[in-house]
Amino acid sequence: MSRVAKYPVKVPAGVDVKLDGDQLTVKGGQGTLSMNINPDVVVTQEEGQLTFKPSENA
Repeated sequence: MSRVAKYPVKVPAGVDVKLDGDQLTVKGGQGTLSMNINPDVVVTQEEGQLTFKPSENA
């Protein structure tokens, strides 16, 4: 993965993030964005930020 992916993504106030299996949904004041996450990427949500890491099988 690129070096950019090593840094956590901060989730601003007023933005809701939902992880449901491989589905990532982000809802904010400008609308909603949903996308499927590649199975080779593990997404974790902690303390107002998202972290993306390669899976062990990747």
